[in-house]
Amino acid sequence: MKKFFYVFWFHFRESVLSKVSIITGTVIFFIMIAFFGISHGLSQNEKEVRATIIEEQSEVYQLDRSQLNELEGEVSFTFRPINELDTARAEVEAGDMDQVLVVQETNGVPFITHIYEENRHLDMVSMVSHLLQQMYLEQVLIEDEISPAVAERLLMPIEVLDEPIRSPEAMMQSFLVYYVFGFALYMLIITFGQAIATGVVSEKSSRVMEVMISKVKPIWMMFAKVLAVLGNAIVIVLIGCCGVLVAFLLGWLDLSRISIFGAGVDLSVVGTEVVMAAIIFFILGYFLYGMMFAAVGAMCSKMETLQTMSMPITILVMIPFFMGMFASDTSLLMQISSYIPFFTPFVMFNRLIANETHLIELVISMVLMVISIIIVGFFAARIYVNGVMYYSEKTSFKDIKRLLKR
Repeated sequence: MKKFFYVFWFHFRESVLSKVSIITGTVIFFIMIAFFGISHGLSQNEKEVRATIIEEQSEVYQLDRSQLNELEGEVSFTFRPINELDTARAEVEAGDMDQVLVVQETNGVPFITHIYEENRHLDMVSMVSHLLQQMYLEQVLIEDEISPAVAERLLMPIEVLDEPIRSPEAMMQSFLVYYVFGFALYMLIITFGQAIATGVVSEKSSRVMEVMISKVKPIWMMFAKVLAVLGNAIVIVLIGCCGVLVAFLLGWLDLSRISIFGAGVDLSVVGTEVVMAAIIFFILGYFLYGMMFAAVGAMCSKMETLQTMSMPITILVMIPFFMGMFASDTSLLMQISSYIPFFTPFVMFNRLIANETHLIELVISMVLMVISIIIVGFFAARIYVNGVMYYSEKTSFKDIKRLLKR
């Protein structure tokens, strides 16, 4: 066991202090700070929309300015007479004004001309239109001597009662949380899984493996390398968390207003059970795929061969990642896939945040993953033990079968 810890510490130190890890950690640290800094800067640049309302002289259609206060903070209103229309239009063209609403009437019917350069402020237009609609309705009732009670009955809207099983907001929150976890898990498995395989191939090609194998059992070398790279992954994740902490201390991160792709993230959906499940699924998923990458590395003698041999594992990681993004949480495919150990970290986690699973299902899926890790570890160890001294230009299925039987 002492030799195991020695090999683990050797690989861990080499991984953490390598140029790739140092550069990756530094880049991730500053990316985290820059991401929240840019988001903070963009939010600070949001300003009130400058709007001018131009009204014709009318005894009926005069807007109640107090009712427009609902948009205070979003829109800053000014009011001008109709003879300043050309001036207001010129201000929009020059960028000195954002929106102009011209309220006019033809044959007693009001209409709005909306002058803008790029983006329409739909809430403002909708509010002004609604106010004019009310004025027009009241005028028609007076002119045609229609009873207000009759008008109310005629205009009574048909009530629509919404009873969604899952609200669109909840579905969006589930998608965003899964996307962050799924993408992070996918990148960590691919990046550090490839690091395991690359390290094994490098040791074989440099003949370092021949020296190490005389001192330490190959099986200890495999598990030590997998654990060491896991430790390196955790260090880099912690560095990224430090970047987030710096952004928070600088006031660039508001936990109540986190957004992804412009959509706000409600952190209340990320409870303790979700965080614990994310950590467990990450560790189990890493070990499952990491040992496969270690076995692939042991079978290859050149980097060119490694790229080809590791492609099936990469595809195997991609499939559940995209399934979790696009498949329905309640579909039979998702339910079955959540118990397939290679798919479980992605699919079962997606079902968890969507509240489509129960504790017993989580426990069963994790137990199946542990059993799969033991089985995969057994075969990966045999391939690793027999493959570290196996040198060949190409690796065929017959070679893999031979390595398993030795």
